[in-house]
Amino acid sequence: MDSVEARLTSFILVYCLPGESAENLPLDLALRRNGILDSLSLLKLVRFVETEFHIEVEPNDIEGNFDTIQALAAFIDGRLGTSSRG
Repeated sequence: MDSVEARLTSFILVYCLPGESAENLPLDLALRRNGILDSLSLLKLVRFVETEFHIEVEPNDIEGNFDTIQALAAFIDGRLGTSSRG
């Protein structure tokens, strides 16, 4: 199974950066500050996280946790009690 980070990267590349290479999307890149996630794409990402990982994301979970792929993977791992490396 793909790691959490790989699944998040894949989603962002398909829906936010079509045609971009994964090598150009570092795991620690600030997604909102760099314009990769706007309000609509952030909502799509929240919905993806909820359906893909079967967790509920509260509004106060977004700040900080959705800043980078690393931070989001750590948030998901914390909710699932797993490790995103794999």
